[in-house]
Amino acid sequence: MTQLFTGHGCFSVYLKRIGRYYSDGCEHCERGRDDASHILSDCDAWSFWRDDLALIVENTLRDDTLVPILFSGEENWGVVSSFSEEIMCIKEDAERRRQLAVEDPTK
Repeated sequence: MTQLFTGHGCFSVYLKRIGRYYSDGCEHCERGRDDASHILSDCDAWSFWRDDLALIVENTLRDDTLVPILFSGEENWGVVSSFSEEIMCIKEDAERRRQLAVEDPTK
């Protein structure tokens, strides 16, 4: 969840800023800049999870609602934490595959 707060993680915007990627675009939905805000509210690739999450926490996940949702109850904290962990694991796996492809184009 820390990555959503700091923006430091497998986000194209961050990876481009530190020289590890050439683009700041989202590889998962191919629209918009891939940063924490995009994950929280815009990325089509995660919309079904966000929609389910919104029903559980009774709020829309955005930059300005993240902290209030987290502090509104232990269940909400757990649900948002799971959402964050699932998505970041998928993004980290995609980044590892991308790095392997750069190192060995036959993979």
